[in-house]
Amino acid sequence: MAIKGSRERGLPSINQARVDRRRALVAGRVRIQGGDSRFWVWTVVIFLAFGVVYWRFAEGQLRDSKSELMARQRAVAVGLNPKLEPYRDATEKFVLSLGRPWMEDLVAPGASLDVLQSGPALYLRVRADAATSVKTLRKAAHYSLKDGFSACFFVGRENAQATAGPKCERPADCAPGLLCNQWSVCAEPSDPFNFRLVYRTMRLLSPEWTDAVHTAPNELAVRAMARDVEKIIKGDVPLTVAVLKKAKFLIVVLDEEPQSGLLEGLGDPDAGVPDESEQERLHRTPHTARIGIWEIATGEQLVRMRARADGRFVPVGERTKMDPVSVAARQRQANSCAIATSVRDRLRRPAVTADPVPVAEQTPSAP
Repeated sequence: MAIKGSRERGLPSINQARVDRRRALVAGRVRIQGGDSRFWVWTVVIFLAFGVVYWRFAEGQLRDSKSELMARQRAVAVGLNPKLEPYRDATEKFVLSLGRPWMEDLVAPGASLDVLQSGPALYLRVRADAATSVKTLRKAAHYSLKDGFSACFFVGRENAQATAGPKCERPADCAPGLLCNQWSVCAEPSDPFNFRLVYRTMRLLSPEWTDAVHTAPNELAVRAMARDVEKIIKGDVPLTVAVLKKAKFLIVVLDEEPQSGLLEGLGDPDAGVPDESEQERLHRTPHTARIGIWEIATGEQLVRMRARADGRFVPVGERTKMDPVSVAARQRQANSCAIATSVRDRLRRPAVTADPVPVAEQTPSAP
């Protein structure tokens, strides 16, 4: 109804229709123009049915992909487990024995520095508190890197090509036969070999990997894991078997916790200084380390000793101002080199006769 004194815009019949339609919408009595309501009900039902059918089909496809991947994993386990599992288990017994309450130092009669430096070796360095159980040891071994100890103990053994290959960020970036090493470079494994390669290869056989497959949320995740399996089969497995066949000695360094605690980290995001990992802080802090060396073929322990990681870095030549990150890196190398120097000096002295060292029940044999 038009207000008195004002002029109604438009046709009165159209304006009244609009008012009636608004009332019908509020009351819920409106009908969708241009079609029966049953059409829209069936449309919704059909779409819901299609969604259910597609979901069931996708779930079936995902289940089949997981089954196929697990079958592939079981086939690999049949060929790989007998080769690597006994070797890994026996080696872990050696490492765990070094983590037990300390006995006296030992240098076996006939242990030769020249022989140890010339023979291919496996190297593992973790915190001493990680060598208390198999679970913690396996987790820590993934972060083991060659460092100042291996560089100072095996003088002249580092492969010059270790820093000359193509850059990489993960193992998948490298061609078959090459590793993404600690310098983020694709290169052949250099002697001494890093024992974490064994753990990286055997992750395919771990319960954690199996659980990850079962809980994969979609087909894309399963395909990514399938590509990872192919990479392990074609790259890591042949490399690991070849390395274990060559290795004659196992050298383990366990870093003990400093009594005074770790040095403060250098991380300063505002200044663009990257933070140190806890392992890097430990290597930079003066501390005591345990060193164990075994002959792999016989399981005999050749060396058991503790040494101080408290080297002093002295710059030679023209003095240059170094940033804190460079100073910290050089201090880590100096501390690690101090451990290696102590071992080398001890091996040059006459051997100490000690009580026989219990040998692990199972001696690792090359695959």
